[in-house]
Amino acid sequence: MTAHVTQLFTLLLGQGDASRLADAVSRAEEQMKAADETDMWFFWKGQAALLLGDHEEAATYLSKISDKDRAETLNLLITRALAEKSGDPSVLITALEQRFTRSGDPLHLFDLCESYYANQKWEAIAHRAAALVDGIGTAPALRLALEAAHRTNNYDLCLRLLEGRDILFPDGKLPVDLRRLRVDALCKQGQPDRAVTDAEALARETGDSRDIMTVVAARLQSADPKGAVVAARQLLDRGDVTAESHLRLAYSLQVEDRDAAAAHLDRALAKPNDSPQFLAAAMDLVFRLNREDRLAALQPALVK
Repeated sequence: MTAHVTQLFTLLLGQGDASRLADAVSRAEEQMKAADETDMWFFWKGQAALLLGDHEEAATYLSKISDKDRAETLNLLITRALAEKSGDPSVLITALEQRFTRSGDPLHLFDLCESYYANQKWEAIAHRAAALVDGIGTAPALRLALEAAHRTNNYDLCLRLLEGRDILFPDGKLPVDLRRLRVDALCKQGQPDRAVTDAEALARETGDSRDIMTVVAARLQSADPKGAVVAARQLLDRGDVTAESHLRLAYSLQVEDRDAAAAHLDRALAKPNDSPQFLAAAMDLVFRLNREDRLAALQPALVK
């Protein structure tokens, strides 16, 4: 049994110490072959060669490894190294796709989706998202699938992936960022009432201004302008609300409650911001709300 030797190899590989790994593997040849671990020794010879940057030598060990799975693993490592060197991931992705097609192994699917992720192939991950999460059943797999679903604007998939996944996290509860994602997906899917319920629960728990702003948006979408105004007033005296956020709130509330909109406009103008987009939007809102008296607050920035 050579567990202690391979543990040393793994440590040196993790440290990226190519010369020491190559030396350790060479010195372990007799011991590993005596323990009937010749296949494993050739495998590590290949890994040592790869770490030294010698892809051709690493490939020579493939035919010497009788275990097909181990040989395939080394071959994928070689393919990955060549892909990184050339900057062309297509060969590696094809190899990973073929391996998963042959095996159907969820771990192989996870490897494939990680490669898709590294190359921003979001549609490819989204297509396999449900199988990935069901097969692996871990928080990292869920996050990988959710990012792809969100980036492809597949909000229905986001909601399906999140259903019943609380158990993957400590205390059996989704983390705040994933609960925010669910609220966003509910809004995008035209389910504002559910979004309001989730957003308000989140805002009560976190007290975060971002979550209160989400409550405002969800209540407006659910045709509850009074509730939106009540939530928006909680943001008037918060220092972490940016000028742009106050301006967006003013725009959102201008039809339902001009006084609330004007209050947020005042907060927006009180914060320094001389970007052309902000100034144009602020001036437009000044006239929309008949607050020409606030033009003086814009004058210094307009002069610049």
